[in-house]
Amino acid sequence: MTLLLVLGGLCLCFLGFEGMSRLLDAVGAESDRATHLGKWVVLLALVAWVLGVEQRTLASIGWRLAGTPVESVWWALGTTVALLAANVVFEPLWARLPGERAMETGLAEFAGLSVGEKVFVSVTAGVTEEPPFRGYPIERIGELTGFPVLGAVVGGVAFLAGHVGEVWSPAAVARMAQPTIILTVVYLATGSLPVVMAAHALNDTVGLLLAERYVDAG
Repeated sequence: MTLLLVLGGLCLCFLGFEGMSRLLDAVGAESDRATHLGKWVVLLALVAWVLGVEQRTLASIGWRLAGTPVESVWWALGTTVALLAANVVFEPLWARLPGERAMETGLAEFAGLSVGEKVFVSVTAGVTEEPPFRGYPIERIGELTGFPVLGAVVGGVAFLAGHVGEVWSPAAVARMAQPTIILTVVYLATGSLPVVMAAHALNDTVGLLLAERYVDAG
């Protein structure tokens, strides 16, 4: 695997969502629905890059189970429980910091969505964000340097930076470091994208289904 190919893949991973957003805006198709559909286009572009340009398998970026199917399910469920439990454990700490209601304010933006739309948004986030920000950088940077943790740090920083915007404030994104670290540790332990995809999607689903509770956050 050449450095040039990896750099090209990383550019697609880290700039793809922003590039798609700008493209949609340029053609006048900027909307919440179009934005989320656009994430699937970026994911497909990454798949095409790995299969067609790099001529590698998807297993090379983490598309593999964590042992047996049953073990993978337990990993996904256990990770989801860990994500939700961490929210409860660390909530008192976050409440003492500036912008303590930032996450709740961001979640409130999704309160008007139907249950189906919330599930779609959550599944989209879990499935489309894990390969470019977790699987690809960890595997490829790990191959090049021998340090998968370096890829984890690079991907994690890119993931958090990419979430700062109209919905998520810097304070809310800082709180996202908590689930990001947990998901990264689980990926490093299992090497399984399906596990972290499922846990990411389930965690987000719980958060969005409770969004109505935060409509008065401020």
